[in-house]
Amino acid sequence: MKKGDILLSIVGTIGKVSLVSKDNKATCNCKLAILRPYDIKESALIAIYLKTKYGFDQVDKFKRGAVQMGYLLEDMNQILIPEFSNTFAETVAKAVEGIKTLTDSSTRQYSEAESYLIKEIGIDMSSITNGGVSIKSFSECFFIQNRIDSEFYQPKYDKIIESIKKYDANTKSIDEISNYVFTGECADEYFTYKAGLCHYIRGTDIHEGIVDVDLEHAVEAERHGKFVSTGDIVTGRVGTIGNFGVISEALNGSVCSDNVLCFHLPDNYLPDVYALYFNSPIIKELTKRISRGSVQQRLNQETLRELIVPYIDENIQKEIDSKIKSSFVLKQKSEKLLECAKTAVEMAIEQDGTIAVSWLKSKIDELTK
Repeated sequence: MKKGDILLSIVGTIGKVSLVSKDNKATCNCKLAILRPYDIKESALIAIYLKTKYGFDQVDKFKRGAVQMGYLLEDMNQILIPEFSNTFAETVAKAVEGIKTLTDSSTRQYSEAESYLIKEIGIDMSSITNGGVSIKSFSECFFIQNRIDSEFYQPKYDKIIESIKKYDANTKSIDEISNYVFTGECADEYFTYKAGLCHYIRGTDIHEGIVDVDLEHAVEAERHGKFVSTGDIVTGRVGTIGNFGVISEALNGSVCSDNVLCFHLPDNYLPDVYALYFNSPIIKELTKRISRGSVQQRLNQETLRELIVPYIDENIQKEIDSKIKSSFVLKQKSEKLLECAKTAVEMAIEQDGTIAVSWLKSKIDELTK
């Protein structure tokens, strides 16, 4: 891949688009198409165009297949792209540059919060290796832990647990401190979200402490009995194991999938801080340890309840929480600027390119300050 290449998903999640921003040595698998414009200056504009209704609907029109849908590169020559002015292309490129800057800043702040948390607990990640030998008796394994697989008893897990308990001698499990823990419900039918329906949360909606609001998957509340509340922490039970997110006010009262587990910590455990704790690479090791299954790993209520949770000093929690919220604000700005770029392209097609340039420039100034 080269800087300026556009990556288009052509199998499964058809139509998803990404833009290569660096010249690092990298390649991709056969489920992505690499689109390389003749002029790299048009890359950002084409990438955004393919995310608009005009671009996406054309790609969606030509997808094929019965069980798993796919898109053939031979059909790419049927995708029509309007001619835009150089000024408009430059403005969209500036917007995309702003999106990347905001996203990078958000990621950096989230990583800084994560490093601060791990340092506070006192875990030395460089010392957590797969080396060493652990000797356990059969009775200790089978009757106490109910696990006899050797992976479960790797010494690195003991080191992580020792570090956590050294930080907080009164460390407790999720089972001991949670107000509740439950598994979501299966939905027989999905609807596009509208008034009178409630959002349906799937494992794929959970990303780095955030739960996305999915407008394409909504359900009728009266057909369900379990609902999530603001401040709940959710995680995938199958497939997306190890991803934790916090329920926002926008998702209060939603239903979560039967492949999602939900729990609520006491009020003095700030949810964003503890979602970060569970998402940190070091704690993901413990989540991986308690997961089960050979072909597809899975997590259930009983094993999730075993995860240990130290109490982090209140002032430290507030400081970390501030960093996380700052990261989320930057992420929201990047997402809003992306939507503005898409709107500007549609505006240029439907109304006038000059108007679209002026409007987009004002949004870039507003969101990147």
